[in-house]
Amino acid sequence: MSDIRQVRPHDSDSDDEGPQTPKKKVKYDHKFQLKLLSDPKFSPWMIQSKKNPNKAFCTACDSELSGSITLLERHNLTEKHKKNMNASNQHKKVTNYFQPSVSASFEKQVVASELKMCAFIAEHNLPVSVMDHLPGFIANVCPDSKIASAVKCGRTKASAILGNVMGDAFLSEIVARLKDTKFSLIIDESTDLSTQKHLVLIARFYDLEVQKTCDHFLSLLEVTDCTAQGIFSSIVQFFDRHLIPMKNVIGFASDNASVMMGEKGGVMALLRKENPSLFVQGCVCHSIALCASNACGELPNRVEELARNIHTYIMNSPKRFTEYEEFQKFTEAPLHRILHPSFTRWLSLEEVVKRVLEQWPTLKLYFTSAALEDKM
Repeated sequence: MSDIRQVRPHDSDSDDEGPQTPKKKVKYDHKFQLKLLSDPKFSPWMIQSKKNPNKAFCTACDSELSGSITLLERHNLTEKHKKNMNASNQHKKVTNYFQPSVSASFEKQVVASELKMCAFIAEHNLPVSVMDHLPGFIANVCPDSKIASAVKCGRTKASAILGNVMGDAFLSEIVARLKDTKFSLIIDESTDLSTQKHLVLIARFYDLEVQKTCDHFLSLLEVTDCTAQGIFSSIVQFFDRHLIPMKNVIGFASDNASVMMGEKGGVMALLRKENPSLFVQGCVCHSIALCASNACGELPNRVEELARNIHTYIMNSPKRFTEYEEFQKFTEAPLHRILHPSFTRWLSLEEVVKRVLEQWPTLKLYFTSAALEDKM
Protein backbone atom coordinates (compact mmCIF):
# COMPACT_ATOMS: atom_id res chain seq x y z
CA MET A 1 0.00 0.00 0.00
CA SER A 2 2.91 2.27 0.74
CA ASP A 3 4.16 1.99 -2.81
CA ILE A 4 0.99 3.10 -4.20
CA ARG A 5 1.15 6.89 -4.85
CA GLN A 6 -1.90 8.96 -4.46
CA VAL A 7 -2.56 10.46 -7.79
CA ARG A 8 -4.71 13.63 -7.99
CA PRO A 9 -7.07 13.86 -10.85
CA HIS A 10 -6.00 15.77 -13.94
CA ASP A 11 -2.33 15.64 -12.92
CA SER A 12 -1.46 13.90 -16.14
CA ASP A 13 -3.32 16.51 -18.14
CA SER A 14 -1.63 19.40 -16.41
CA ASP A 15 1.74 17.96 -17.06
CA ASP A 16 0.93 17.65 -20.73
CA GLU A 17 -0.41 21.21 -21.20
CA GLY A 18 2.34 23.01 -19.31
CA PRO A 19 2.06 26.06 -16.99
CA GLN A 20 -1.01 28.35 -17.54
CA THR A 21 -0.72 32.21 -17.67
CA PRO A 22 -3.12 34.19 -15.40
CA LYS A 23 -6.00 35.94 -17.18
CA LYS A 24 -5.84 39.78 -17.42
CA LYS A 25 -8.74 41.76 -16.03
CA VAL A 26 -10.64 43.78 -18.69
CA LYS A 27 -11.04 47.44 -17.59
CA TYR A 28 -14.55 48.72 -18.28
CA ASP A 29 -14.71 52.24 -19.75
CA HIS A 30 -17.76 54.01 -18.35
CA LYS A 31 -19.65 56.16 -20.83
CA PHE A 32 -20.47 59.75 -19.94
CA GLN A 33 -24.12 60.26 -19.01
CA LEU A 34 -25.61 63.57 -20.20
CA LYS A 35 -28.20 63.49 -17.43
CA LEU A 36 -25.43 64.19 -14.91
CA LEU A 37 -25.10 67.72 -16.30
CA SER A 38 -28.41 68.61 -14.66
CA ASP A 39 -27.47 67.00 -11.34
CA PRO A 40 -26.84 69.77 -8.76
CA LYS A 41 -23.92 67.78 -7.32
CA PHE A 42 -21.99 67.83 -10.60
CA SER A 43 -23.40 70.68 -12.71
CA PRO A 44 -21.41 73.53 -11.00
CA TRP A 45 -18.05 72.03 -12.00
CA MET A 46 -18.51 69.22 -14.53
CA ILE A 47 -18.86 69.29 -18.32
CA GLN A 48 -18.45 66.69 -21.05
CA SER A 49 -14.89 66.33 -22.21
CA LYS A 50 -14.22 67.78 -25.65
CA LYS A 51 -11.33 65.37 -26.34
CA ASN A 52 -13.13 62.17 -25.28
CA PRO A 53 -16.94 62.31 -25.25
CA ASN A 54 -17.03 59.26 -22.94
CA LYS A 55 -15.29 61.15 -20.14
CA ALA A 56 -16.14 64.04 -17.87
CA PHE A 57 -14.09 67.19 -17.36
CA CYS A 58 -13.73 69.11 -14.08
CA THR A 59 -13.55 72.84 -14.76
CA ALA A 60 -12.32 73.57 -11.24
CA CYS A 61 -9.40 71.10 -11.30
CA ASP A 62 -8.82 71.28 -15.06
CA SER A 63 -8.65 67.51 -15.40
CA GLU A 64 -10.38 64.67 -17.21
CA LEU A 65 -12.33 62.13 -15.20
CA SER A 66 -13.98 58.81 -15.80
CA GLY A 67 -17.70 58.80 -16.53
CA SER A 68 -18.37 56.51 -13.58
CA ILE A 69 -20.77 58.04 -11.07
CA THR A 70 -18.86 56.47 -8.18
CA LEU A 71 -15.55 57.99 -9.27
CA LEU A 72 -17.17 61.36 -9.86
CA GLU A 73 -18.64 61.35 -6.36
CA ARG A 74 -15.22 60.45 -4.91
CA HIS A 75 -13.62 63.29 -6.86
CA ASN A 76 -16.22 65.71 -5.55
CA LEU A 77 -15.20 64.82 -1.96
CA THR A 78 -11.43 65.23 -2.40
CA GLU A 79 -9.67 68.09 -0.61
CA LYS A 80 -8.05 69.30 -3.83
CA HIS A 81 -11.42 69.63 -5.57
CA LYS A 82 -12.98 71.43 -2.61
CA LYS A 83 -10.08 73.89 -2.47
CA ASN A 84 -10.33 74.62 -6.21
CA MET A 85 -14.10 75.10 -5.99
CA ASN A 86 -13.74 77.66 -3.18
CA ALA A 87 -11.14 79.54 -5.17
CA SER A 88 -13.29 79.60 -8.34
CA ASN A 89 -16.33 80.87 -6.44
CA GLN A 90 -14.39 83.88 -5.22
CA HIS A 91 -13.56 85.02 -8.77
CA LYS A 92 -16.14 86.45 -11.16
CA LYS A 93 -16.41 85.12 -14.67
CA VAL A 94 -15.28 87.27 -17.57
CA THR A 95 -18.77 87.03 -19.11
CA ASN A 96 -20.23 88.78 -16.08
CA TYR A 97 -18.44 91.97 -17.07
CA PHE A 98 -20.18 92.01 -20.46
CA GLN A 99 -23.71 91.52 -19.18
CA PRO A 100 -25.88 94.67 -19.16
CA SER A 101 -26.12 96.21 -15.76
CA VAL A 102 -29.32 97.44 -14.16
CA SER A 103 -28.32 101.05 -14.78
CA ALA A 104 -27.76 100.38 -18.50
CA SER A 105 -31.22 98.84 -18.80
CA PHE A 106 -32.75 101.82 -17.01
CA GLU A 107 -31.00 104.26 -19.36
CA LYS A 108 -32.38 102.39 -22.37
CA GLN A 109 -35.90 102.72 -20.99
CA VAL A 110 -35.41 106.46 -20.51
CA VAL A 111 -34.11 106.86 -24.08
CA ALA A 112 -37.05 104.82 -25.41
CA SER A 113 -39.46 107.12 -23.53
CA GLU A 114 -37.89 110.21 -25.10
CA LEU A 115 -38.13 108.69 -28.58
CA LYS A 116 -41.80 107.81 -28.06
CA MET A 117 -42.60 111.37 -26.91
CA CYS A 118 -40.91 112.83 -29.98
CA ALA A 119 -42.74 110.38 -32.24
CA PHE A 120 -46.02 111.38 -30.57
CA ILE A 121 -45.66 115.09 -31.31
CA ALA A 122 -44.54 114.32 -34.88
CA GLU A 123 -47.49 111.98 -35.54
CA HIS A 124 -50.05 114.47 -34.21
CA ASN A 125 -48.38 117.49 -35.86
CA LEU A 126 -47.77 119.26 -32.54
CA PRO A 127 -45.21 122.07 -32.16
CA VAL A 128 -41.80 121.00 -30.88
CA SER A 129 -42.11 123.60 -28.10
CA VAL A 130 -44.56 121.19 -26.42
CA MET A 131 -41.53 119.16 -25.31
CA ASP A 132 -40.55 121.98 -22.93
CA HIS A 133 -43.55 121.01 -20.79
CA LEU A 134 -44.60 117.44 -21.75
CA PRO A 135 -41.86 115.50 -19.84
CA GLY A 136 -42.43 117.56 -16.69
CA PHE A 137 -46.19 117.10 -17.01
CA ILE A 138 -45.87 113.30 -17.29
CA ALA A 139 -43.48 113.21 -14.32
CA ASN A 140 -46.01 115.22 -12.30
CA VAL A 141 -48.88 112.91 -13.28
CA CYS A 142 -46.81 109.77 -12.54
CA PRO A 143 -44.77 110.68 -9.44
CA ASP A 144 -44.06 107.01 -8.66
CA SER A 145 -42.32 106.42 -12.02
CA LYS A 146 -38.54 106.72 -11.94
CA ILE A 147 -38.39 106.62 -15.73
CA ALA A 148 -40.76 109.59 -16.11
CA SER A 149 -38.71 111.58 -13.60
CA ALA A 150 -35.47 110.81 -15.44
CA VAL A 151 -36.69 111.98 -18.87
CA LYS A 152 -34.97 115.25 -19.83
CA CYS A 153 -35.97 116.33 -23.31
CA GLY A 154 -36.74 119.92 -24.29
CA ARG A 155 -37.41 121.47 -27.67
CA THR A 156 -33.73 121.59 -28.66
CA LYS A 157 -33.10 117.92 -27.92
CA ALA A 158 -36.43 116.93 -29.48
CA SER A 159 -35.56 118.80 -32.69
CA ALA A 160 -32.23 116.98 -32.86
CA ILE A 161 -33.89 113.61 -32.28
CA LEU A 162 -36.56 114.21 -34.92
CA GLY A 163 -34.18 115.60 -37.53
CA ASN A 164 -31.01 113.58 -37.01
CA VAL A 165 -32.22 110.30 -35.52
CA MET A 166 -35.82 109.40 -36.26
CA GLY A 167 -36.00 111.24 -39.57
CA ASP A 168 -32.94 109.48 -40.98
CA ALA A 169 -34.12 106.12 -39.66
CA PHE A 170 -37.59 106.41 -41.22
CA LEU A 171 -36.14 107.71 -44.50
CA SER A 172 -33.73 104.76 -44.70
CA GLU A 173 -36.61 102.35 -44.10
CA ILE A 174 -38.79 103.88 -46.82
CA VAL A 175 -35.89 104.14 -49.29
CA ALA A 176 -35.13 100.45 -48.77
CA ARG A 177 -38.72 99.63 -49.72
CA LEU A 178 -38.77 101.88 -52.78
CA LYS A 179 -35.69 100.19 -54.21
CA ASP A 180 -37.73 97.02 -54.80
CA THR A 181 -41.29 98.43 -55.03
CA LYS A 182 -43.26 100.17 -57.75
CA PHE A 183 -44.67 103.46 -56.48
CA SER A 184 -46.31 106.72 -57.49
CA LEU A 185 -44.66 110.09 -56.92
CA ILE A 186 -46.68 113.04 -55.62
CA ILE A 187 -44.96 116.44 -55.60
CA ASP A 188 -45.89 120.02 -54.81
CA GLU A 189 -43.97 123.26 -54.59
CA SER A 190 -44.40 125.93 -51.93
CA THR A 191 -42.70 129.04 -50.57
CA ASP A 192 -42.26 129.55 -46.82
CA LEU A 193 -42.19 132.83 -44.90
CA SER A 194 -38.46 133.25 -45.56
CA THR A 195 -39.17 133.21 -49.34
CA GLN A 196 -37.27 129.92 -49.60
CA LYS A 197 -38.88 127.60 -52.14
CA HIS A 198 -39.36 123.95 -51.19
CA LEU A 199 -40.39 120.86 -53.09
CA VAL A 200 -42.17 118.11 -51.18
CA LEU A 201 -41.87 114.48 -52.33
CA ILE A 202 -44.46 111.89 -51.28
CA ALA A 203 -44.41 108.22 -52.29
CA ARG A 204 -47.62 106.20 -52.61
CA PHE A 205 -47.28 102.41 -52.69
CA TYR A 206 -48.91 99.26 -51.39
CA ASP A 207 -47.56 98.59 -47.90
CA LEU A 208 -47.37 94.85 -47.24
CA GLU A 209 -47.08 95.36 -43.48
CA VAL A 210 -50.49 97.03 -43.14
CA GLN A 211 -51.99 95.45 -46.28
CA LYS A 212 -53.16 98.72 -47.86
CA THR A 213 -51.99 101.60 -50.03
CA CYS A 214 -50.26 104.30 -47.98
CA ASP A 215 -48.68 107.71 -48.58
CA HIS A 216 -45.22 108.17 -47.06
CA PHE A 217 -43.35 111.46 -46.79
CA LEU A 218 -39.99 111.26 -48.55
CA SER A 219 -38.29 114.61 -48.30
CA LEU A 220 -38.63 118.38 -48.40
CA LEU A 221 -36.06 119.66 -50.90
CA GLU A 222 -34.86 123.24 -51.15
CA VAL A 223 -34.96 124.40 -54.76
CA THR A 224 -33.57 127.52 -56.39
CA ASP A 225 -34.42 126.74 -60.01
CA CYS A 226 -38.22 126.49 -60.14
CA THR A 227 -38.42 125.65 -63.82
CA ALA A 228 -39.56 122.22 -64.94
CA GLN A 229 -35.96 121.21 -65.68
CA GLY A 230 -34.80 122.45 -62.26
CA ILE A 231 -37.55 120.55 -60.41
CA PHE A 232 -36.87 117.42 -62.46
CA SER A 233 -33.14 117.65 -61.73
CA SER A 234 -33.81 117.94 -57.98
CA ILE A 235 -35.95 114.78 -58.11
CA VAL A 236 -33.34 112.84 -60.12
CA GLN A 237 -30.54 113.92 -57.75
CA PHE A 238 -32.53 112.75 -54.74
CA PHE A 239 -33.23 109.37 -56.33
CA ASP A 240 -29.61 108.91 -57.43
CA ARG A 241 -28.32 109.83 -53.98
CA HIS A 242 -30.47 107.12 -52.38
CA LEU A 243 -30.04 104.59 -55.25
CA ILE A 244 -33.77 104.48 -56.08
CA PRO A 245 -34.33 103.35 -59.70
CA MET A 246 -36.37 105.81 -61.76
CA LYS A 247 -38.06 102.86 -63.49
CA ASN A 248 -39.89 102.14 -60.23
CA VAL A 249 -41.88 105.38 -60.64
CA ILE A 250 -45.08 104.22 -62.36
CA GLY A 251 -47.36 107.12 -61.39
CA PHE A 252 -47.11 110.90 -61.07
CA ALA A 253 -49.48 113.42 -59.47
CA SER A 254 -49.22 117.16 -58.97
CA ASP A 255 -51.19 120.36 -59.41
CA ASN A 256 -52.32 121.43 -62.86
CA ALA A 257 -49.74 124.18 -63.39
CA SER A 258 -48.02 124.19 -66.78
CA VAL A 259 -44.64 123.76 -65.07
CA MET A 260 -45.81 120.44 -63.66
CA MET A 261 -48.24 119.16 -66.31
CA GLY A 262 -46.86 120.69 -69.50
CA GLU A 263 -46.96 118.07 -72.27
CA LYS A 264 -43.79 119.37 -73.94
CA GLY A 265 -41.55 120.86 -71.28
CA GLY A 266 -43.27 120.10 -67.98
CA VAL A 267 -42.08 117.79 -65.20
CA MET A 268 -44.60 115.23 -66.40
CA ALA A 269 -43.10 115.20 -69.89
CA LEU A 270 -39.56 114.79 -68.52
CA LEU A 271 -40.65 111.89 -66.32
CA ARG A 272 -42.34 110.22 -69.26
CA LYS A 273 -39.03 110.20 -71.11
CA GLU A 274 -37.71 107.99 -68.31
CA ASN A 275 -40.86 105.84 -68.21
CA PRO A 276 -43.15 106.10 -71.27
CA SER A 277 -45.92 104.11 -69.53
CA LEU A 278 -46.10 106.59 -66.64
CA PHE A 279 -49.63 107.14 -65.29
CA VAL A 280 -50.35 110.84 -64.73
CA GLN A 281 -53.09 112.24 -62.49
CA GLY A 282 -53.72 115.94 -62.10
CA CYS A 283 -54.95 117.44 -58.85
CA VAL A 284 -58.66 116.73 -58.60
CA CYS A 285 -59.17 119.47 -56.02
CA HIS A 286 -57.72 122.08 -58.37
CA SER A 287 -59.90 120.85 -61.21
CA ILE A 288 -63.07 120.92 -59.13
CA ALA A 289 -62.13 124.35 -57.79
CA LEU A 290 -61.84 125.67 -61.34
CA CYS A 291 -65.21 124.14 -62.24
CA ALA A 292 -66.80 125.63 -59.15
CA SER A 293 -65.25 129.01 -59.89
CA ASN A 294 -66.62 129.03 -63.44
CA ALA A 295 -70.00 127.82 -62.20
CA CYS A 296 -70.18 130.58 -59.61
CA GLY A 297 -69.38 133.04 -62.35
CA GLU A 298 -72.83 132.27 -63.81
CA LEU A 299 -74.55 133.15 -60.53
CA PRO A 300 -75.44 136.73 -59.58
CA ASN A 301 -72.66 138.45 -57.67
CA ARG A 302 -75.06 139.62 -54.99
CA VAL A 303 -75.28 136.02 -53.60
CA GLU A 304 -71.57 135.93 -52.77
CA GLU A 305 -71.59 139.56 -51.70
CA LEU A 306 -74.42 138.81 -49.27
CA ALA A 307 -72.41 136.03 -47.62
CA ARG A 308 -69.37 138.29 -47.30
CA ASN A 309 -71.37 141.24 -45.95
CA ILE A 310 -73.05 139.08 -43.30
CA HIS A 311 -69.66 137.87 -42.04
CA THR A 312 -68.12 141.35 -42.14
CA TYR A 313 -71.02 143.02 -40.29
CA ILE A 314 -71.29 140.50 -37.46
CA MET A 315 -67.85 138.98 -36.96
CA ASN A 316 -65.77 142.15 -37.25
CA SER A 317 -67.47 143.75 -34.25
CA PRO A 318 -67.29 142.12 -30.80
CA LYS A 319 -70.43 144.02 -29.73
CA ARG A 320 -72.48 142.82 -32.69
CA PHE A 321 -71.16 139.27 -32.30
CA THR A 322 -72.29 139.26 -28.65
CA GLU A 323 -75.72 140.56 -29.65
CA TYR A 324 -75.97 137.91 -32.37
CA GLU A 325 -75.24 135.15 -29.81
CA GLU A 326 -78.19 136.41 -27.74
CA PHE A 327 -80.44 136.09 -30.81
CA GLN A 328 -79.13 132.54 -31.36
CA LYS A 329 -80.08 131.59 -27.81
CA PHE A 330 -83.50 133.24 -28.22
CA THR A 331 -84.27 131.33 -31.44
CA GLU A 332 -82.61 128.13 -30.08
CA ALA A 333 -80.30 128.01 -33.08
CA PRO A 334 -76.93 126.23 -32.97
CA LEU A 335 -74.22 128.47 -31.53
CA HIS A 336 -72.16 128.44 -34.70
CA ARG A 337 -70.03 131.21 -36.11
CA ILE A 338 -70.68 132.79 -39.50
CA LEU A 339 -68.09 131.55 -41.99
CA HIS A 340 -66.10 133.74 -44.35
CA PRO A 341 -66.02 132.91 -48.09
CA SER A 342 -62.51 132.35 -49.42
CA PHE A 343 -61.35 134.26 -52.50
CA THR A 344 -59.28 131.33 -53.82
CA ARG A 345 -60.92 128.18 -52.44
CA TRP A 346 -64.26 128.12 -54.18
CA LEU A 347 -65.25 124.82 -52.64
CA SER A 348 -65.44 126.53 -49.24
CA LEU A 349 -68.42 128.54 -50.50
CA GLU A 350 -70.63 125.47 -50.06
CA GLU A 351 -70.01 125.40 -46.31
CA VAL A 352 -70.64 129.14 -46.12
CA VAL A 353 -74.01 128.76 -47.83
CA LYS A 354 -74.96 125.85 -45.55
CA ARG A 355 -74.15 127.91 -42.47
CA VAL A 356 -76.18 130.89 -43.72
CA LEU A 357 -79.17 128.64 -44.42
CA GLU A 358 -78.82 127.07 -40.97
CA GLN A 359 -78.82 130.48 -39.30
CA TRP A 360 -81.36 132.07 -41.66
CA PRO A 361 -84.25 132.55 -39.12
CA THR A 362 -81.82 134.05 -36.62
CA LEU A 363 -80.25 136.28 -39.26
CA LYS A 364 -83.68 137.60 -40.37
CA LEU A 365 -84.62 138.45 -36.79
CA TYR A 366 -81.23 140.00 -36.06
CA PHE A 367 -81.17 142.23 -39.15
CA THR A 368 -84.80 143.22 -38.62
CA SER A 369 -83.83 144.47 -35.17
CA ALA A 370 -80.71 146.15 -36.62
CA ALA A 371 -82.78 147.89 -39.30
CA LEU A 372 -85.14 149.30 -36.65
CA GLU A 373 -82.50 150.34 -34.14
CA ASP A 374 -79.61 151.29 -36.41
CA LYS A 375 -81.91 152.43 -39.24
CA MET A 376 -79.97 150.33 -41.77
